[in-house]
Amino acid sequence: DQLEAAKWLLKNKYIGMPWKDLTEKERDDFGKILELVCADQPFNTQLHELHAEHLIVTDQRRRAAKVLEDVSYVRPFRGLQAVALLRQLGEDKAAKQLAKRVLPLVKVQFEKDPDPRLGLTIARNQCFLKQFEEADVTLRATLRLTDSKTERSQLAGAISDLHVLWEAHLRDGQGPSYEARLRRIRLIQTATQWAVNNSRAASSLLYLVDESTPSTAPSVEGTGSFGERTTEPLHHLIRGMRLLIDGDNEQARKQIDIAQDEMKQVPALLNNVAIALAKSDEPRMGKALVLCEEAFRRSSAPTLRFYETRATILFQTDRYADAIPDLKRALKDSSSQIKVHQMLAECYNQTGDEQLHQFHLKKLRELASGGPEASASESN
Repeated sequence: DQLEAAKWLLKNKYIGMPWKDLTEKERDDFGKILELVCADQPFNTQLHELHAEHLIVTDQRRRAAKVLEDVSYVRPFRGLQAVALLRQLGEDKAAKQLAKRVLPLVKVQFEKDPDPRLGLTIARNQCFLKQFEEADVTLRATLRLTDSKTERSQLAGAISDLHVLWEAHLRDGQGPSYEARLRRIRLIQTATQWAVNNSRAASSLLYLVDESTPSTAPSVEGTGSFGERTTEPLHHLIRGMRLLIDGDNEQARKQIDIAQDEMKQVPALLNNVAIALAKSDEPRMGKALVLCEEAFRRSSAPTLRFYETRATILFQTDRYADAIPDLKRALKDSSSQIKVHQMLAECYNQTGDEQLHQFHLKKLRELASGGPEASASESN
């Protein structure tokens, strides 16, 4: 009969067949067969998981989420996959309800069989539920499980992102008191310690700078002015950046000196906030350049990222000739060569050097086609 034929086709044709080798009709038939057999075998977990995978691949995410939610009673981890699908569909209320049900079960699984990928998934769902302290504990415990450089880097980035989300949550939910602000500063300080070049942390830091005034920068006792010392080095850096933006260089540098005594990443943070300023909804290129130049002044060995930042600011303010030396240095970073060649081509176009304009257009074409790339020692 039809059911037995479907079971035979599933076993002898479809299971194990690469998706790319199936025609459109076969893919459609595969889905119909899975539905038929799954209805006959409600407790065949593996089969229902396969059905969910087919629904995801064919962009039937709502149906896939329902299948995975049912499977989660046997395999709780599948519930977190359903949560992700529901979030993609904008169904946050249903996603939160499901996450609250399955997370405790998945945590038990993680305790029995620790796995870094599972730990990261748990932490992300804890963040979704605004369980920030629990997520922090989960990520730090997960970090201790692995010696893999790649996994440790990913987890460090996740810890940094967690603290950025935590700060944003407090920003929306707490008043403007000194204690609330200091807690937010500590969260962003932690975020930058785990991933100094986290662009989200830089944006949060810029937000703190923008809202900073003498009245929001008290001493540790809760009263005072810009000139007084607090317990947090990042607090002083925020004060210093605000003073720099406002043009009070002398007082600014006193504050930044205090911060740099305890934070070696001060030059990188200055550069990152300069990037955030330049990329904000209302770019402030002049202020961004001030912070960028201060980053250079405080760095004994500026990174290629610094040169790219300053070059980009100069380029975007039509200072093409001034941007060229920094762009030539930035070419040594292979990850940004396309962007840098684009800017160099336009710089030489604007300064009237047609030969070098064409040279960099040629390099762009080579990079786009996978041909020879610009040398790290490129001098043009």
